[in-house]
Amino acid sequence: MYNASTIKTELIGLLGWRQNEDSSGTQLTSLTTTSSGQYYNDIHPLLTIDNLLSIAPEYSRLHSGDQSAENTAFTNWLQQKTEAGIIQAIQTWINRKFEVKTAKNLLERNVLFDTSGRIQGKDVNDSLVVGLEIIPPKSRSVQTKIESIGIQLDTNQSVTVNLFHSQSNAAVQTQAITYSGSGGLQWQTVDWTLDGTGTYFVAYDQGAITGQSVNGAPNYTYYDRGLTKFPTGKFYQATAFTNSGSFASMWDTSRNSYTSSTSYGLNLKLNVQCDYTSFITEQKTLFQDIVGLQVAINLIREMVYNPSSRINRNQSNVSKNEVLFELEGDTQGPRPGGLMDRLNKSIDAITFDDSQIDKYCSPCRRRAVKYKSVG
Repeated sequence: MYNASTIKTELIGLLGWRQNEDSSGTQLTSLTTTSSGQYYNDIHPLLTIDNLLSIAPEYSRLHSGDQSAENTAFTNWLQQKTEAGIIQAIQTWINRKFEVKTAKNLLERNVLFDTSGRIQGKDVNDSLVVGLEIIPPKSRSVQTKIESIGIQLDTNQSVTVNLFHSQSNAAVQTQAITYSGSGGLQWQTVDWTLDGTGTYFVAYDQGAITGQSVNGAPNYTYYDRGLTKFPTGKFYQATAFTNSGSFASMWDTSRNSYTSSTSYGLNLKLNVQCDYTSFITEQKTLFQDIVGLQVAINLIREMVYNPSSRINRNQSNVSKNEVLFELEGDTQGPRPGGLMDRLNKSIDAITFDDSQIDKYCSPCRRRAVKYKSVG
């Protein structure tokens, strides 16, 4: 769906926090820069440093008057709260796209071969590099993952399976498997992501194993650009191959020999998902309103319920019900108002340029950014 760590990193500086005007008080050590020119403090009058300090842990006591440590601790706390609001805003936005059917998540999940091989169907061990060539979909918005590797050998032993990429000399992933299947298919869980560039190879060295692999592939006769391939999923292609090169690094793939008559004892569980990370980060300025409002709503709501039980000097001037009205407006009226209403309108107002998103991930393809009033 999206990479939360990348989203946090890319959007944390979209809006900033104004520095505490009291230079003798707690100071922010970061979070003060803003790429959009907007500040969280300006979204609502309650978002002052004093009010934020009133709901944060009491760092002045925890750090025994060490101002530098207190500044760092408070900044880290505020960053965590800000990042949580960023992710919540993005999740709310993408959930809305799911509701109106302009976004998809899981596209495909299947097993390469739905049967295991017969123990009598063994492959000849020619001490070659053998495996499966995987071509993922060529789209930044589609992410393919190998969830598990299946392996079937005639002898129990340890075997190393590597994942190579056509644009890298060294293996990008490696997995040592202790095979104890006694001729049956055994699954090993992995978490290998295949991006939409180049070609991947799941391979092992025949010369390093004892005995033979068991063929788990039915005999297909499917041709694509002169090559025999397994007729696999809608979003990826797979082909068995051999190569006489070295297993230690990426071999000369132009010398691969392809076949559809065996899998060399390998099987895969794959899933294909839509990944919106790059599109969110590339067009992050479109999200500044919903990010700002969501962070503001979360912190003001925390002020209302004050879980840290700290004294807030504004509590004597503003009642809990008044603050909740600022958040939710008149929930019984025809025009509710409040920050929550502004947030919902801002989410509805965003239509970002998804012209490069795969048609399967974004069925409704809008070619330009559109806005409508959120007042």
